[in-house]
Amino acid sequence: MSYNLEAIKTGLRVLAAISDRANPAPVDVQELLRLAPECADLPIDELACEVVHRAINASVEFVEHVVRGTHSAAPLLLGPIAQRA
Repeated sequence: MSYNLEAIKTGLRVLAAISDRANPAPVDVQELLRLAPECADLPIDELACEVVHRAINASVEFVEHVVRGTHSAAPLLLGPIAQRA
């Protein structure tokens, strides 16, 4: 689940910088682009929101699988969340 947490933190750092009228850290922007390359044409704030949204959804799905007692939730945490559209 820490993979999704890091994606959320990255997205929120970018959004916080934008809301402070500052430029987000290039490393954070690159991470967002790595996580959701198909969204590269979006404005940075929308890209950050999309990454956060996908990471939260993946985390919720993981918790739902754990609560149901299935062990197939592990793939939800692997690979770029861009594939979790």
